[in-house]
Amino acid sequence: MKKISKITLENFRVFSGKREISFNNSNNQPADFICIYGKNGFGKTSLFDGFEWFFTGEIHLLQKDLKNNITRYEGNVLKNRYASENEGASISVEFSDGKCGRRTVVKRYDSINDYNKGKPSGECKELINKKQILPHSKIDSFIYASKPESMYNEWGNFWDPNNKQRNLFQSIYNVYKEIDKEKQDCNEQLYLLSVQLSDINIEEKVVEYNKTVSEYNRLFIPKIGKLESLQYRKNEKVNIDSILSGEKFLHSLNSYISEQRYLSEQCLYLEKHFNEYVEFQKYEQELYSRKKRWSEIIRKCYEKKELIEKKQNLLKKIDRITQNKNDIEILLDRQWFIQYEKYIETKTTYTKINEDLQNNDLHKQKICSQLDICKESQKSYIAKLKNLSDNYIQWISKIQELEVQEKSILNKNQQNILIEKIKENQETIEQYEKERQYLLKASGEDYDKFVLSLEKDEILLYNWIMQFYERIKKIKDTINDYTEKEKKSKYVYQKMKDDIDNLDELLTLAKKEIQKENMNICPVCKSTFTNTQELLKKIDLSAQQEMLSLKKEEWDSNRKVLKEVQENYKNENQNISEDLENMLYKNQQLIIDFQNKIAAYKKQIKDNELYCQHIEAQKEIIKSIICNSIEEDTIELTEPYVKEAYEKRKTDLSAKIDKYNNKIGEIQKNIDKLSRIIDSEKEILEDLEKNKKCFYDDINNKQKLDILAKRNLFSYDDYLSLIKEYNYEIEKYLSSIKEIDKLLQVYKIYHYKNVEQYSSLVSKLNIPEEGWVDIFRKYKNSVFKKKTISHKTILHFKMKLDSKVDMAQKKIEALSRCLSDLSIKESINTYNRLEEERIKLQEKEHFVTRKLEIAEKIFFSAQRQLEEHIKNVFGGITISHIYEKIEPHKRFRQLEYQIGFNNDGVPELYIKVLNDKEEGVIPELFFSSAQLNTVALSVFLGGALTAINPKIKTIFIDDPIGHFDDLNVLSFIDVLRTIISETDWQLIISTHEENFYEIMKVKLNPKHYNSKFLVFEDEATLREDNRL
Repeated sequence: MKKISKITLENFRVFSGKREISFNNSNNQPADFICIYGKNGFGKTSLFDGFEWFFTGEIHLLQKDLKNNITRYEGNVLKNRYASENEGASISVEFSDGKCGRRTVVKRYDSINDYNKGKPSGECKELINKKQILPHSKIDSFIYASKPESMYNEWGNFWDPNNKQRNLFQSIYNVYKEIDKEKQDCNEQLYLLSVQLSDINIEEKVVEYNKTVSEYNRLFIPKIGKLESLQYRKNEKVNIDSILSGEKFLHSLNSYISEQRYLSEQCLYLEKHFNEYVEFQKYEQELYSRKKRWSEIIRKCYEKKELIEKKQNLLKKIDRITQNKNDIEILLDRQWFIQYEKYIETKTTYTKINEDLQNNDLHKQKICSQLDICKESQKSYIAKLKNLSDNYIQWISKIQELEVQEKSILNKNQQNILIEKIKENQETIEQYEKERQYLLKASGEDYDKFVLSLEKDEILLYNWIMQFYERIKKIKDTINDYTEKEKKSKYVYQKMKDDIDNLDELLTLAKKEIQKENMNICPVCKSTFTNTQELLKKIDLSAQQEMLSLKKEEWDSNRKVLKEVQENYKNENQNISEDLENMLYKNQQLIIDFQNKIAAYKKQIKDNELYCQHIEAQKEIIKSIICNSIEEDTIELTEPYVKEAYEKRKTDLSAKIDKYNNKIGEIQKNIDKLSRIIDSEKEILEDLEKNKKCFYDDINNKQKLDILAKRNLFSYDDYLSLIKEYNYEIEKYLSSIKEIDKLLQVYKIYHYKNVEQYSSLVSKLNIPEEGWVDIFRKYKNSVFKKKTISHKTILHFKMKLDSKVDMAQKKIEALSRCLSDLSIKESINTYNRLEEERIKLQEKEHFVTRKLEIAEKIFFSAQRQLEEHIKNVFGGITISHIYEKIEPHKRFRQLEYQIGFNNDGVPELYIKVLNDKEEGVIPELFFSSAQLNTVALSVFLGGALTAINPKIKTIFIDDPIGHFDDLNVLSFIDVLRTIISETDWQLIISTHEENFYEIMKVKLNPKHYNSKFLVFEDEATLREDNRL
């Protein structure tokens, strides 16, 4: 990770001309700590403005505090006011890796001043996080921030530079508040609806309506449903279907009356035509019997006609089969089939010999391929034999070379000696590391506490523990003695002073009494004096006052000595701290020396192992090459073994070459034999082909072969089977004709020629249409279904219908009274509408409540995450550690972040300080400026130290202790010393406080730390401070 080595300021702000400032130490390496001292106005802030503008293109003070004024300022802001127009202005920075960057001031043509991002070149953009630059204006903005909303906006730019997280948090809050308002609106609307529902008084109206319904239901008519009573339940809609069904019942009753009257009319018609219908039924039955007999005769005529047609079809089939049989018998005979079978035999023989010829051809090709393979294999073994002889000499040479290299490897004893040395040095380092832990613990806390925290054995581990402790104990014993003396002398003085004061008060009262009474006798000792004046002169405290003065001098002397001893104690503690730091430094150097030795020993062992591995790898390569050449899995890499293996392999290769010579001769003989067989088979095939062609080219034979193919005949037996099949079919059809003739004898009396005319006459034999008959049957089925009726039945049923009509009319009158109450319907509709609104609103309220719970969880989750993000950005644990170390307050030693919104919905940020009981206060309300300065510096410094993967590990702090007291200053310096000792960060800090600067020179002396101190002698004039 690179650091800053040098900065060059050319005509920038207070710096005129070109000024180079080096941050390298005497070894020309970047110092870890650079402190710059200068009075106000000499250029410290301009230097830090240069760093900030170089890395970010902005200056916090100009960007924030003077934002409204900077746009109206005409002239140079970044460029030195006294630089000429021709001179340029820029900031250049050189880094520890040798790379450089530059940002040049460029005035835009449309701007009245030169404040802008300038022109960057080289390495200068996106190198550091803004958290690494801590200008004094940022600390002041926190100390003097009066409102939490101002702190949210001011510090928000630090932990949320692009404003995305704050916008998201604001959006989540707005949604949360909007849903909360929506819930309040729902509750208000629910209250208004409950008032309206109460005013309708629906329960009383439902009771009145149900009384009317009961009167209606007592008038019972079958198949007409009852009217349901209204059901009222609180917070539920009233079902008005019963009222609507009442209207439906009215329609049903009217329909019912119409149906009964229509049935009554049908009964009158049935009664009128009953006798006439009985006569009609008799005539209809007679006509039906006649039509049935005629239909049976016609059916048998049709059956006779079908049998005659079937017989004619069978005779035609017999003629066709007989013709086919005669045709085949004329063309084919036994003699022709003998010639045909010879043709087939020739054809089969031809096919078999042809297959043998092809197989022999393939076999010959395979043997020829084997011959080629054998010849190639023979060539391969001849080449291997040649290569084996050529490679053998190289193998022997390489084996001899590896044997020489193996002799230079460290033996086991030499390696054990190095391992033993490493172990001894590691033990020594562990001892020094252990001592270092004690040194760190001793230097990090009060030495007395350190010693008391040790066990008896631990105290005796190192001489310096008791030596330092005895030095401090000796002075502490002296302090305790003089503290006791000072307390005792103070007590004596105070007691005497109180007694003298009381005595003086009494004597004053006594003098007043003596003067008042004009006495000359002492009221205490009863001595007599000449007069009152003489008595008053004798009442004197000069002796007591002189004794009091002596006691006062004794007390002052003891206090002075005690102060001197305490100062000696403080100096001795400081000396011990310095001694401990020197010992830590020496301890660290010794550890580094031993670590270097261990590294050297390990390197020697490692190099030896690598050399061994290299030789073994070479051996494996040679082994692999030899094994592949001699075709063995493993070998011994020795000259005799390799020579023996070489001879053996050479013999094997020669034997295989001879073997392939013999095999090639045998294969050639087989090829010659197959060639003779193939020639013989070709001659036979030519003769067979001539015989086949002679038979097939005959026209008669072709015609007969076509017949065989069409009828699937393949032999004389097939021909005989076909003739037999034809004879069988003819016999079968003749048998069927005989059966038909027998049936025709049965149907002999029926004449089928005029059967269609008979059918037409039967179809016309119908009952004459009578309109009243259809009506009568329709009414009968409608009224009585399939029951048998009589005059009596019809009259009885009509009387019953008249009774039903009377009952239905009474029911309609009762129902009309129920439906006449219109107010109940309107009230229910109004009530149901309001209740439906209330239910929907109640559901909406439940839904909104659920939404509000979710929104509340999301809001508080976002709030916690944002607070955690702020904590992480500002360093979190690191900030608290820094804050605790500086210790600005005795009770409140921890930091906490809280964000929220005020009543106007404006976001706020609170930074609280916590005590051990986690009770928090807002520091702006209770802390002094020094304590607020500590809070701000802890936040900024912790945030900078936790920057993620910065390309440059440098922190810039401009004049941080403007409000520190002495104790905070010392603690702050300890924090800086811890940072540069235990981290890889580079700190560049400025101050106008000379005492602070001098203390840092002592505490961070370049003799013990990689530090550098610079002083502004005058405006923009900087030199290195060597007065250390």
